[in-house]
Amino acid sequence: MVRLVIVDDQALVREGLSLILDAHPDLTVVAALPDGPALLDFVAERPEAVDVILLDLYLPGADGVRVLGRLRQRFPDLPARVVMLTTIGRATEIRAALAAGADGFVL
Repeated sequence: MVRLVIVDDQALVREGLSLILDAHPDLTVVAALPDGPALLDFVAERPEAVDVILLDLYLPGADGVRVLGRLRQRFPDLPARVVMLTTIGRATEIRAALAAGADGFVL
């Protein structure tokens, strides 16, 4: 079972992804969060509870790349994979996300 955390500021996106992914027998959504601070709090409390983080590139207050940098800095041994999500992908942002430690990028 792959445990997922979804981080997106749009509730409809979080709920839609949760419904779709949770329907797969090998996946379970353990949290659907609205922003970076909520992700950092979740990982601080339950680092073992997540295998993959789906992280929106554009978040209010701090973009996904900045959140990813904080995540990697605060939890350097976190084994969870991070996949960046966006509907608008510019080459510079993709490179920045990968340089910050993203394991993948989905448009």
